[in-house]
Amino acid sequence: MGGVNLDSSAAWLDLMLETSNGERVTFRDGALVVPNLTAVIGVTPIGFDLGGGVLQSWQITDFFLAADDLTDGAEEITPAVGQIFTRLIGGREVEYQVCNTDAGRCYRHPDPSWRTLQIHTKQSSEA
Repeated sequence: MGGVNLDSSAAWLDLMLETSNGERVTFRDGALVVPNLTAVIGVTPIGFDLGGGVLQSWQITDFFLAADDLTDGAEEITPAVGQIFTRLIGGREVEYQVCNTDAGRCYRHPDPSWRTLQIHTKQSSEA
């Protein structure tokens, strides 16, 4: 019996993102707009030890999406601080700005094949 094939496992994860309870979101970076991305929304708890037994903690909102969906039409886009995701909540557009976590990075690949992006954001405005 063969081992698990990472490509087939990553393809399965891509399918799960597409067929899950994902939401349609829009990505913006300056004039570049990538509409109709399917993203699964999650959270990451982060925090800092302020000393004296005090821990300050909060959550940031994560957008999980297929890395090959986030393109400018030709090449994949690398997430960077300041880029914007927009999603609808209760009929209102809500913006989330890409931000660093306490580990100093704004995204990670939660899968070993790097086919999925987990992009960290904070809510920046509500239209």
